[in-house]
Amino acid sequence: MLRLHISTLLGRFSIPNSYRLATRGPFIQRNCVYRQFHLTSTTFVKSNGKTTTFKEEPTYDQKADDLLLELNNIYKDRIIGTKLKRKRLTEKVLDIVRCLPDGVFKPVTIPFMSKVINFLGPSQFEYEELISVLQAVVSGLDANNVRTCQYIPIFYNELVNWDNFKKDPLVRLQVVEIFINYVTLSTNRTLLHRYLDSLALVNNNDLVRITLEAFKTRAPDSKTMVKLAELSDFEDNSISNEILIKFLEACDLELGKNCQLEDSILTLLGIIDIKSRNDFSAYVNVLYFCSKNNLNSLARTTLGKIELMPNNKVIFESLSPEDTNVFVLVATKYSFIPLAKRAIELHKFNPSDSNDCITMSLQTLMQGEPMESLVAKLEQQIENLENDESEEVHHLQSVESYNKILEAVLNLDKPEDYIVQLTTWWKSEHGLERNSDSFALLISKSLDQNDYQKALHCFEESLAEYVHWGVDEEGINMTHLFRLLSMYITESSDAISEKFTVFQKVKSFGHRLDKETLAVMAKLILDQVYIGDLIELLERELPPFDDPKNDRFEVSQYSSLYNLLMDFVLSYEKDSEINWLVYGQIQKYFHVPQESYIPVMKFFCEHERPNAAYLIFHTMRNLHKKKGLDSPTEEIYTYLFSEFGKQLYEEGVFKLHLFLKMDQKVNVDINMLNAILEGYVNLQDILKARDVFNNALSLPKEKGVNETTINLMLKTNTYISLQHTKNFWNNLSQIDYTPTVSNLKQYLIAHCYHGKYSEALKVLQTSRSYGDLEIDADLLATVYNWTLSPKARLQLKEWAQTELPESWKQAEARNSIQENTELPTLIDVHKNIKSIE
Repeated sequence: MLRLHISTLLGRFSIPNSYRLATRGPFIQRNCVYRQFHLTSTTFVKSNGKTTTFKEEPTYDQKADDLLLELNNIYKDRIIGTKLKRKRLTEKVLDIVRCLPDGVFKPVTIPFMSKVINFLGPSQFEYEELISVLQAVVSGLDANNVRTCQYIPIFYNELVNWDNFKKDPLVRLQVVEIFINYVTLSTNRTLLHRYLDSLALVNNNDLVRITLEAFKTRAPDSKTMVKLAELSDFEDNSISNEILIKFLEACDLELGKNCQLEDSILTLLGIIDIKSRNDFSAYVNVLYFCSKNNLNSLARTTLGKIELMPNNKVIFESLSPEDTNVFVLVATKYSFIPLAKRAIELHKFNPSDSNDCITMSLQTLMQGEPMESLVAKLEQQIENLENDESEEVHHLQSVESYNKILEAVLNLDKPEDYIVQLTTWWKSEHGLERNSDSFALLISKSLDQNDYQKALHCFEESLAEYVHWGVDEEGINMTHLFRLLSMYITESSDAISEKFTVFQKVKSFGHRLDKETLAVMAKLILDQVYIGDLIELLERELPPFDDPKNDRFEVSQYSSLYNLLMDFVLSYEKDSEINWLVYGQIQKYFHVPQESYIPVMKFFCEHERPNAAYLIFHTMRNLHKKKGLDSPTEEIYTYLFSEFGKQLYEEGVFKLHLFLKMDQKVNVDINMLNAILEGYVNLQDILKARDVFNNALSLPKEKGVNETTINLMLKTNTYISLQHTKNFWNNLSQIDYTPTVSNLKQYLIAHCYHGKYSEALKVLQTSRSYGDLEIDADLLATVYNWTLSPKARLQLKEWAQTELPESWKQAEARNSIQENTELPTLIDVHKNIKSIE
């Protein structure tokens, strides 16, 4: 629900609390609480011996549903005139708005209401009424129904041009809030940024508040939060904190996707530094975010900026004890030891604060004192806190405090014995029970040193201590186990059974693998060609779809996994059934980019699975019809016609041609017609081939029949008879076509195909004597290879050596001359075509 920040605004304009109700009427009562029942009926209560009857009227929710039904009847009524219809619809829409629970349309009703409101137009409503209607619509919008409300910008422009918008600042904010809640539903936030820049009449801080309110139900993005930071004056700490929280939330979502994320973080820090010089907590939060997500370069850059700040003395003195701990730990992690020491030196210690006691311990560690000294100081601090009878002593003895000191020990590269002694002392003296944070620190440090064996030992140790890694809902420490699993699978030479055992231990905590670990695990399975396990892995580890029939992931969401699966499909050579099964998983989970279809089709055609290529083509068409994705391209059509024909896949050629006739987006030029013709020629479907050839003849001469077309028709007539071929050749002049050397080669093949070797030699000699076509080495070799008679071959050889000695020598030098004893085929026929369903 839209919530205008009315209390702040009323205070600013000194407007009485009744302002909204008194001046706007019933349509702007957005937050009123409607009673569910009214006195007067059907419930009976006895009082003083008499029976009082109460009647339960329908709830406002039920009334709204009834009114919606009436609205639908009016909207569909074709008898009443347009003017009267608009009047009745307007009244009914306003009645519905009055009855809506919380003044919000249900998302499921938005598409219909949008049709009605768009039909009515803004002029049918009073200003206050139009605001109320739009608020009810926008409050019910979500990503599924927002496309039905494309009229909202038009209505907004109408509101902006009315005097109320220009004169009344409160109304102006109501209108702005409506549009901001509408435009933030788009993932393209450029429009939002331009809109915020255009609102010169609205206070920037109000814009920031309204936009932040909208983002309570929207996924934030880092650039928009930077924009809000630029607009805000940072005088209200709650607003600046909310901007920072939403910004870091957006950074979490954009990790690995936004290549400009680090620039956005630095920009935000620059804005904070200018507008809020005394608030250093933002730097601490950003540093913690960078450290947690291994944005090491950015963390070092930020620490470097802090190191160069002229006023860092004031900054460090203002840090809270907890922020000081975080800062010191991050600074030590990235080896900014002098900066960490300065933060401790300038910090104002409170001996009764357990966080400050930890800071003192960190100071001891950085001074390089032995383990005994650290323990002695901790014991002294605990004793002091116990004397004060403060609860802080329990915090200092807790596993959280242990983890902070352990992190510093690891950051400062203390030896293994130091960690063992610290842990042993804490266990014996304070009953330490390490948690997942403790072991996450140890595992992360080991992995940073590329020591997966040590990390694996720490994991096994955590299991022995019954640590539950998935105890928090988000499983924040599971990322360390996923990183361990990835490195172990990739680097270890252990048997696959042992790797599966570790996988099962990690999975026992109930969290799905992260994207990179899922890809690593899938590779392990694919290397063993365990396709059943792969299918089960994907089903368990990928998030389920709301609508499995239509929903798919974008490739960018799981790029490593997609690339792995696609590479396997295009490279595995042992059994194309396996390739088909894996490709089925790709289609099940991903929106396949169009450029990926041709390589896959080629693979299956080359492996004698043309019907698999056809099924992929069919999937493309269905996606085009249902989801508006790109339709099959001309390149795909031409390739498939050619391949289906070569492999005698008759059904594929016929269906492909049928689909092409229905596809209005494909340009049927001579190249496309040649591809179709090739398909039918190879199938020896003479009638269809002639029909396609006639279509080619109907094209303009400069864009019509070409060398390829004539070759295919020569081949078509070759299948009929030599006489048909001769007739076609002799009549080429009638279609105003001059044969080429390639055409002559096909014509000579026709003679040899029918065993007329002497005639073929005569045609060759005639062409030589006329000199209109150059007889080259390739032509001589082709005629020789198609001539099976030894006598005819000898005659051809002697003639060529006499008349064209250089060309003959070239043919021999290229090893083009073959002494074959079987007639070559006109096409490369692939037999035993298997079926894939």
